[in-house]
Amino acid sequence: MRPDWVPVDRLLENTTRYVTAHPSEASGYYSLGRLHYLAFTLKMEIVPAFPQTEEELARPVPDHLVGLPLAGAREQHAMDLARQELGDKADAPDQRTKFFQAVSRYRAKLETENWAPPKPTPETLISHAAKAAAAFRRAMELDAKDPLFPLGLGSLLVQFADWNDEARVKELPPELQGDLRAAARGPDPAMDGVDHLPHVCRIDLARSRPLRSVQAGQPLAVRVALRDGLSRGIRVSRV
Repeated sequence: MRPDWVPVDRLLENTTRYVTAHPSEASGYYSLGRLHYLAFTLKMEIVPAFPQTEEELARPVPDHLVGLPLAGAREQHAMDLARQELGDKADAPDQRTKFFQAVSRYRAKLETENWAPPKPTPETLISHAAKAAAAFRRAMELDAKDPLFPLGLGSLLVQFADWNDEARVKELPPELQGDLRAAARGPDPAMDGVDHLPHVCRIDLARSRPLRSVQAGQPLAVRVALRDGLSRGIRVSRV
């Protein structure tokens, strides 16, 4: 399914409504955090998300499906302009060829003009980052076992720290204060046992000489390296 590039305020409005109606669902806060996260990392007020109804929880795309943000934003703007040109006929089956011809024409025009969506102010970016951090942390409070929540928070904190190395904003909201890179890495959960770690895979340890002594079915805590120098504990078991 192809994601749409949607004004983040519209998605935030629907997602906030969902969170208000389902305050105990961690997934709502995670989606809220992802939307603010994308707005911060892409530095745009439109973000990619899969189509939804007003009653559904927003589904912002995972990072590997973001693609080229500027190209995606231009494509969406070209489609919006084509719909404005054709009006109610834009989605008519017998007008699809005309619609896509208009999209192609507007896309070329936007590329020639080097069009780009307006960039958010530093204050807006900081607000998005702070709200993303708060939402990720709330999701972690509601569900401490889902590994996506701390990974989302860790990625946000590292990227904000990188951004602020250049922006040098001194007055930051509480959610973004302190050593963010250290906070992103967090404590080593493997030191506290493995019961709370996600059991994400099984490994054939018989083929790994250093680990042949591990008994079948015995949980093993390992560290997995992630992007930006982060790592997280997971559980594996021998087959």
